Amino acid sequence: MRIVISSGHGLHVNGAIGIINERDENRRVTKRVCELLRNAGRDVIEFHEDIARNQRDNVNNIIRFHNSQTRDLDVSIHFNAVAGIREEGIGVETMFRNGNNKMHSLASNVSRAIAKVSGLILRRGDGTWGRDNEIGFLRELHNSILIEVCFVNSRTDVRLYQENFEAICHAIAETIVGEAINTNSINVMVDDHALIAPSPENGQVQWRVRYQTNDGRQIGAFSVWANAVAAARNNAGFKVFDMRGNMIFNPYCDGINTPNTTVVYNTNAPTQSQPFTATLEEIQRLEALVWAEARGEVIEGQIAVANVVINRVRSTDRNSFPPNDIIGIINQPGQFTPVTTGIINQATPNTMQREAVRRALTGEDYSQGALFFDKTSAINGWVQRNRPHLFTLGGHSFHS
Repeated sequence: MRIVISSGHGLHVNGAIGIINERDENRRVTKRVCELLRNAGRDVIEFHEDIARNQRDNVNNIIRFHNSQTRDLDVSIHFNAVAGIREEGIGVETMFRNGNNKMHSLASNVSRAIAKVSGLILRRGDGTWGRDNEIGFLRELHNSILIEVCFVNSRTDVRLYQENFEAICHAIAETIVGEAINTNSINVMVDDHALIAPSPENGQVQWRVRYQTNDGRQIGAFSVWANAVAAARNNAGFKVFDMRGNMIFNPYCDGINTPNTTVVYNTNAPTQSQPFTATLEEIQRLEALVWAEARGEVIEGQIAVANVVINRVRSTDRNSFPPNDIIGIINQPGQFTPVTTGIINQATPNTMQREAVRRALTGEDYSQGALFFDKTSAINGWVQRNRPHLFTLGGHSFHS
């Protein structure tokens, strides 16, 4: 199956603008979905329209590119808008050409998958919208769907999208190919504070864990039986069960019930470091960096990004890190990609980034002393080649 996926609108032709900008976000989603599919060995072609200066030429250029490719499916990624800023959720919907039952079914599956992993509601009841000839992309490309991920001017939609970005991209990728995309590793993350119930047998206790892929996508919540959480941290004698009570992981066996998967224990339980006092300006800049670097990841990964900045401020290596304050560390030339590209100046931190920074400043520390991090997708990047690896959490690898 060969798929062409393009971002709606273009570099010089804006789409919907609200709390977030459609042109930026649909490119971000398109890039990530294509990356996931390529990494999984799927045949996918990615396109972004960068030439047109008006809407007509923009749409025609996108259609022309799709038609120039031999493919089985055409997908366009969009975000929608209504008038004004809304507090309530409006939802996800996927458009298809009326009369194409196969695309109607795919559109429904895509919207339902997005809603399931993100909490976005299904717009128009089932999350689909059959169109006739008014949408050029659907009119000219027979086997096509147009995904409206969420509404850019709904605060609820934007929050759910930002907090579940990675899960949404996985949902889109997996649904359009019709099967799960295997990842290379699984983290089993024990939550010290989520004691469920004591076991009637052997005096054990039951702990809640999160079971997630190594890029931070949570794919289930399960139970761990262990004599103590310390034993779980030390990889000693615990088992993971699904919600029906079926054992899916035993530490004495290799692998898990997903093919080609290796289990990676996350023994990086938080430590308590000294609280860090920061000014309002420093807090806001740190929230912006966490948003730019790690939005859409698990909260622990976002806290760890903030931890690294604090570690640099506290470092005695002033040759590597001359600034001794948060803003200076973040703005140090060549250190953080969102600062170099200017993306940090477009940041719109939400409650999760604010919570991550608050917890980091109060001393919750997942960093193991890390002074560097890099995207796990940045294979063979400078940090990964030159700094000792400590652990992987969320979508980042952390290094000393």
